[in-house]
Amino acid sequence: MADSPLQRALHFAVANERIAESTYKGWMLEVPSERMRSVLAELGGAERSHHEMLLHVSVADIVSRRVRPLDDAGIAALLVEMPASPRSPTPAALASGVRREEVL
Repeated sequence: MADSPLQRALHFAVANERIAESTYKGWMLEVPSERMRSVLAELGGAERSHHEMLLHVSVADIVSRRVRPLDDAGIAALLVEMPASPRSPTPAALASGVRREEVL
């Protein structure tokens, strides 16, 4: 049986938290500023926390807390990919991270 749209969304979210954490760690190696490395370490830690939390979430948890139904288009609108990579310039990287957090 194929995964439901919510199950696919949950898998997507879990995978992207790992990608985000790895991306922030990669950027930490590239920036000369200790202050910026500290900010990136904090962001990476937040992504790790998100990942760990999502590992304990089930589709049933999502459905039970949802007040109104969410169709496939509604789910897709909530998914935000991390287009940046560890090689992205720092300003673009931070803008991408902020965009993700605003949606969540």
